[in-house]
Amino acid sequence: MSQEAIKTDILVIGSGIAGLSFALGAAPYGQVTIITKKESFESNTNYAQGGIAVAVGEDDAVEDHYRDTLSAGASLCDPKAVELLVRRGPEMVQWLLDIGCQFDRARPGRDIYGLDLTREGGHGRHRIAHRADKTGAEIERALLTAIRDHPEITLHERCCATSLVIRDGQCWGASILRDGKTTAIHARCTLIATGGCGEVYLHTTNPAIATGDGISIAAVQGAVVSNMEFIQFHPTSLYGSHNRSFLISEAVRGEGALLIRKDGYRFMPDYDIRAELAPRDIVARAIDAELHKTGDEFVLLDMARLGKERIERRFPTITEACRRQGIDPVERPIPVVPAAHYSCGGIETDLYARTSIPNLFACGEAACTGVHGANRLASNSLLEALVFARQASEHIAGIELPQLPNLGSEAISVSDVPSGEIRSEIRALMQRCAGIVRSNAWLTEAHARLEEIARTLDSPARSADPDGFEVRSLVTVASLIVAGAIWRKESRGLHYTIDYPAPNDDYRRPTRLALSSNGDLAFLPGPDSYRALDR
Repeated sequence: MSQEAIKTDILVIGSGIAGLSFALGAAPYGQVTIITKKESFESNTNYAQGGIAVAVGEDDAVEDHYRDTLSAGASLCDPKAVELLVRRGPEMVQWLLDIGCQFDRARPGRDIYGLDLTREGGHGRHRIAHRADKTGAEIERALLTAIRDHPEITLHERCCATSLVIRDGQCWGASILRDGKTTAIHARCTLIATGGCGEVYLHTTNPAIATGDGISIAAVQGAVVSNMEFIQFHPTSLYGSHNRSFLISEAVRGEGALLIRKDGYRFMPDYDIRAELAPRDIVARAIDAELHKTGDEFVLLDMARLGKERIERRFPTITEACRRQGIDPVERPIPVVPAAHYSCGGIETDLYARTSIPNLFACGEAACTGVHGANRLASNSLLEALVFARQASEHIAGIELPQLPNLGSEAISVSDVPSGEIRSEIRALMQRCAGIVRSNAWLTEAHARLEEIARTLDSPARSADPDGFEVRSLVTVASLIVAGAIWRKESRGLHYTIDYPAPNDDYRRPTRLALSSNGDLAFLPGPDSYRALDR
């Protein structure tokens, strides 16, 4: 059943840190409508444990944060985007404090905000602001409180955006599904902030809603997507977690925890001089290599050496989760394995979060700003969402939003899709063929099977079944990941293939893809490379 279209000035799809902070910034310039697929608090933001990276320590500088980000990104970061990120970081953390976000505090004088800064892998300084080990949840709480008190912002839960409304090549909102009924929200400006696509893998730290919907609905309308092959596997998720892979924060290693095999051997110094503080791609591949070498199901993370008081004070959420599974991290090491965690690619945007489709913006994990390159530096994701959401809202403040044309209405038909079986198959296929370690043969197998699955499905825009729609989204994003991985005939950052185990300067450039109207995938030209400027 279809309902009459809703009209608004600004539509925000997603209720994580990117969508909510953009809504607050854009509200002075128009009526804002936020839609979210589940409850408002259910987002990748809510699961972020570690913190937010910001160069405010007395021994730190934005130039240091800049260099660490470029180093982690394996020569594929956009220097202009990284410079913007680190320069605006302190300002955005101050904004969070202003709206009531509570970070852990240290003794006065350590930095300009008195924050308890910790260190994570890839960072040369202590620069991670945090709230114990539940920073994302605290930021989400503060943002939702501010949203609910704002007279110009309306939030609708349990709304699934199934397609974009496109007329004459411009975006004018989205078709949505809510309680079995379909309608459209027509908007003068639309922002996609739907998060990532971790659900495309069998083992993931993401919530079940992370099916890449925003990337998919933009891609099928021809929006340029970039760097989809760079999927970050968090090195340490709790082995044996029920349903979701529970993340053991990078900050645990930053505080001094060590990775060891079952036989007690500490292996990370064999792989990188930074040992446990190496970037995530290096640590995840090291664990994967050790598991293949030993035949073990997991490695061990020894945080008992930190002491009971420090563990329970600094990591209460992790401690509680481990104890629920019969593991006391104060007494013995934690069994851990890598799990899909973050997509460094997404809908390509400029420095103002604009996509290749007019009137359509994207922020957060759904976007590819160029900040992360081939591998995201730990705790840069929350900062990126804040900075580019602010860039987008400031851009809107400086322009006159276009007037809505006469769009009419569009009927959406229901189709029957055996979503459960297909969903499980896609996740197992991607875990096996396009995971931490890849090969030409595995990727070719995944590509062929995904094409077969896609031919059995209707158009995503024609479904009024949320589960069936999510399956279509998974097929789309999985296909984009595999296509990018096949094209990139080298190993760089998060993309490692046994057929091309070394970097190749011919591929020192972003992977830019676009779907044509008939569904064919085109590789687009782009900058020959991102050459970091001397600073």
